[in-house]
Amino acid sequence: MYIKCKNIYCENKIIDGFIEYKDGKIKDILGSGEIVTEYEDFSECIIIPGIIDTHNHGCNGYNLMEEKVDDDYIHGYLKSLTEFGVTGVLPTLVETFDQLENYCNYENRSDECELLGINMEGPYLHLNSSHDKKLKNSDITYVKHLIDIGKNRIKVMSIAPDMDKSNEIIDYLIEHKIIVSMGHSKMDEQQCKKAITQGCSLATHIGNGMQGIHQRDIGTLGVCMLDDELMVEMICDGKHICYDMAKLIMKVKPKSKIIIISDGNCYTGLTAGVYPGMLNKDDLMYVTEEGEAKDKDGNMMGSSIPIIKAIRNFQSKNIASLRDMIQMACYNPAKFYGFLDRKGSIVKGKDADFVVLDLNLEVVRTYCRGNLVYSKY
Repeated sequence: MYIKCKNIYCENKIIDGFIEYKDGKIKDILGSGEIVTEYEDFSECIIIPGIIDTHNHGCNGYNLMEEKVDDDYIHGYLKSLTEFGVTGVLPTLVETFDQLENYCNYENRSDECELLGINMEGPYLHLNSSHDKKLKNSDITYVKHLIDIGKNRIKVMSIAPDMDKSNEIIDYLIEHKIIVSMGHSKMDEQQCKKAITQGCSLATHIGNGMQGIHQRDIGTLGVCMLDDELMVEMICDGKHICYDMAKLIMKVKPKSKIIIISDGNCYTGLTAGVYPGMLNKDDLMYVTEEGEAKDKDGNMMGSSIPIIKAIRNFQSKNIASLRDMIQMACYNPAKFYGFLDRKGSIVKGKDADFVVLDLNLEVVRTYCRGNLVYSKY
């Protein structure tokens, strides 16, 4: 099968031509001068690699905080993500064993985005006083149980390295080849540098849940920006970090060390309004037109803006080129998490994961492993 487009964003150049795909793989990429008689024509569109969202808590009403989910619920969630051009995801869970087991046992279907592994955000985090007290009494036994249940599908775990017993936990995770991400901590500059030296290789949603920059202590944020080897997640909704801060981070930090995430929640894709809470349905959540999801006290609870909308926003404000955004949303996560041999770019031999966009960068079609998994029309 062939698909034609004047703007195919391949790894090193933009090609005017055809993508040939078969049996779930990209068979070839041909120039416009090649003779192809049957093809789907999206000449006036843009084709980019499939987006890989490595930090996502839900969308379109599907809530990953739900403890009791079955395969149909997970399928609905994975199918829903394709509306936003997502072809690969790390569902981001909290601390429920049953929830983790359900996602780890799930077998992908052909009409959805691919579940590439699990992101565990917690449980060893500084969130609020009652939660802190509970977590500080935890020990390595809990992590061992999580890993047993995870069946090698846990790719990354966020942890506050300044919490009690964190050193033992970090060492254990690294030993089991799980990426350790610094998240929701109260670390100062020196504590952060120590955590990186110990083996933490990722920072969870830079600028949020971490100490900011001060002229006498650059804090976790400053260390994350200056360390050229450390990978960072970045939420690009303009709310978790303002657009000028995003510009600053991308000026200081190599773009090869930034992964764009949604930190999306179950309100992504829903209209602005008042909804039941994610954790407690009696606690109301307020979703704005700008994509903020806030509780009654004004605290942000993730984002309701998908990565593709963040790409549009950054384009419209001239913060980053489409090429740079593709690198940070597709290539970088595939490389960092070990999927680059088959994901992350439009290259002969890789999975046929690509997204057709109109010239306004709205998703027209999403293909995952050669299957048309979403069509706007």
